[in-house]
Formats: sequence, C-alpha cells, structure tokens
Amino acid sequence: MNKTELRNILANDLEICFDGKFPVSLLGNPEEHFKLKKNVKENGVLSFPLNGSPAMESGFNTCPNSTAICRKLCLHFSGITFQFKNKDSARRKRTRAYFINRPIFLKLLKLEIDSAFNRAESLGLDVGFRPNTTTDLIWESARFDCGESVPEYILNRGGYIYDYTKYTNRHLKKNFPAGYHLTFSYSGDNWSDCIEAHKQGLNIAIPFSSDGKKIFKPAFFLMDGKPVKVIDGDKTDFRPSDEKGVIVGLDYKYNKQLKTTRSEQLKYAIQNQFCIDVENDLRVVA
Repeated sequence: MNKTELRNILANDLEICFDGKFPVSLLGNPEEHFKLKKNVKENGVLSFPLNGSPAMESGFNTCPNSTAICRKLCLHFSGITFQFKNKDSARRKRTRAYFINRPIFLKLLKLEIDSAFNRAESLGLDVGFRPNTTTDLIWESARFDCGESVPEYILNRGGYIYDYTKYTNRHLKKNFPAGYHLTFSYSGDNWSDCIEAHKQGLNIAIPFSSDGKKIFKPAFFLMDGKPVKVIDGDKTDFRPSDEKGVIVGLDYKYNKQLKTTRSEQLKYAIQNQFCIDVENDLRVVA
C-alpha cells in the first residue's frame, strides 16, 4: 500500500471521533520548525519531528511520568495562537492512530522515514528523527513488519534518532538501541530523578529564566553538591552533538494558550520550580 491508501485507512478508523480526515503526514517538515532548522546550519542534519498529543490530551497517556506543572506549561502549547486548533487536531489524530491501529500507523511511518532519508540524501545532508517532540512514547518497543524497532530501522540505515524523556533508566534496558540518544527532562518536582538519570549517564535538560530577549544561562549548576557544566541547548536542537555529562540549558518556552503575560508566566514557572531563577537559585555557579 502507498501513503495515501494507508492514510485513508487511518482516517476511516478515526471517523467515529473525528471528521474522517487524516493529517498530510506523520513526520513534520524540518524547514518549518524554527529550532530544527538550526540543525542544518549547525550540524548538517535534516531533522524530522513527530508531533503527537502530550499526556492525556488525546485520550491516551503518552507521557506516563508527566507532572501537573509540566502538563500545564508543555511545549505543545507554544507557537502561534491562531494555528493551535489545527495543530492540536492533527496531533490528536496521529496519537489516536498510533494506539487504535498501530500496524497501519507503523507501515505509514516506515514509508515516511524512507522518504526522509531520500530527501536528506538529495540535499547532501545527514538525517535525524525526533519522534517524541511532544510525547514520551517507548519507540524501541514499536517494531516494523521487517522485525526492526523504529530506532533500529533508522540507526541501521545511518540515521540519527534522539528524544527528551522522563524515564531515568529506559536507556539501560536490554532492548534499548545504543545509538538512540536520550536527554532527561527536568520538570520542577523530579530533581531526585534528575540526579539519578545524570548518574546513569544522561544529560539533563533544564529551562532557565529569561526576559524574552536574553537567556540567563549559568556556566555551572550544582547537582548533588557538585558543579555540572551548562551548555546552550538552544543553539541547536540536535542533542546527539552534545558533550556528555552536562546540563542542557534551555530558554523557557512561553505558553501562548494561557491568558497570562510572558513575565507573569515566567514568575509562575519559577515559583513552581519548573524554570530555574538564575539570579536567586543557590545552585547557580557563575
């Protein structure tokens, strides 16, 4: 079956809860994503995102380790406000398709991954995939009909695959592909998990305070009483290029769906420890 036929099957499966239409693709366009575009310039990598619905937004739990604060301030809700309705609908459909008819979903995903490889090759670029742009699904457990898991299929063809996660030991399990790059996500109330994940070899992504113009990232940040180097995680989205054993410092991403100003939202994020206050947090080392 071709892509159109597979999408029509998924559209029919979802008709009971949607309008019968299905998104044009599962994978997003790297050239339409502000941060992913940096990967081409900085790393020579064309990176394809898979945007699904976070937490329980679709009716299926895609972020088992999410917390109340990270659900409220999720990256899913950032971006241009008037585009949110269509974006949210497409993400819900992709996510429900994954859970309702996974074999057909994976057939379509495999074809799209093949197309992504061809597109990157035609441009003389490496290819990367970030399948959990707004979810935390266990892709190493999802297998194509060829027998390879999603990460294995990508890695065995010379591509890159990377994600953020809130699983502390997912990368230590037997079936985890060695080349699948994970970065652990701080969410304010999982600091002990961050320390554990860092000890297990993962870099830790932490949002730091910003005035909307300048990102106040420290040089080091204390973890378990020890200074850990902070790198600029907004220079590129391509996390496999990061040095090991560091904190990936990120700018706080403004949630445009909340009816609050940027400064009010930043204050709320700091109060709930979702975002680090560089000026006042005692763990900051200049």
